[in-house]
Amino acid sequence: MLPLAVALQGPIPVHAPHEWLVREPRWTIGHSGRYYRGAVGALLVYDIAKHLTYENGERWLKELRDHADSNIVIMLVGNKSDLRHLRAVPTDEARAFSVVLIGESGVGKSNLLSRFTKNEFNHDSRTTIGVEFSTRTMLVDGMTIKAQIWDTAGLERYRAITSAYYRGAVGALLVYDIAKHMTYENVERWLKELYDHADPHIVVMLVGNKSDLAELRAVPVEEAQSFSEKNKLLFIETSALESTNVETAFHNVLAEIYKKVASKQVTRGSISAVSLSNQSSSPTTDQADGKKPCCTNA
Repeated sequence: MLPLAVALQGPIPVHAPHEWLVREPRWTIGHSGRYYRGAVGALLVYDIAKHLTYENGERWLKELRDHADSNIVIMLVGNKSDLRHLRAVPTDEARAFSVVLIGESGVGKSNLLSRFTKNEFNHDSRTTIGVEFSTRTMLVDGMTIKAQIWDTAGLERYRAITSAYYRGAVGALLVYDIAKHMTYENVERWLKELYDHADPHIVVMLVGNKSDLAELRAVPVEEAQSFSEKNKLLFIETSALESTNVETAFHNVLAEIYKKVASKQVTRGSISAVSLSNQSSSPTTDQADGKKPCCTNA
């Protein structure tokens, strides 16, 4: 029997074949990682009446993806929906679009993320180790959209970790440095790896970063545009340093994702979201038919 990891503010493994192991987590972050390996599923649970338990969900999700199988099935569970009068986590907030930043090390992925989410630029940005993430909510076509953005390491030694994040993504920004042609030459390899792991309908934008280095340009705009058109990618040039087109890049990707999700071409990613209730104030159709309710789509 394959073990199933169940997340109650931190995944808890189940090894018995026909029972759920329900108890308070006793492991620290460092020690619990080993329990994720071999798990084929996880329930990541938060309390709808306590926003902090939801905010910490991204930290648990990162740890889970760092250790578990890349094909693990994850469900985000908003528990205690019977406390709706005390709700602190809106249902729509739990529905986020997962977007990955990919490309060679040093092309400016981390600064694109910090410029978009915090309007900050770090001149001494360090190399990303594994995966880092941040979130931002923005208005797209009149709808409030939450973007969950994963900044992946470009170094080869982290590739096994970062590829696990492609599977749940519905959007990707493939970044190269316009002043370093080698970072552009490797775009095709990054694209293949992304399509090998991600949803086939994932929205991908090719991003030529560091447009402030125009005098050192090594990648002609026309060459990148031609590659994008050939591979049906969105395309833009940005400067995280000067904050040029950064907002536009993320907005256009999210707008395209929203269109595809609305037309059912893609789902929101590999994480399902449900709300669970400990009790019900009024009978549902299932209850009327003698069935016990389990969960509702969030």
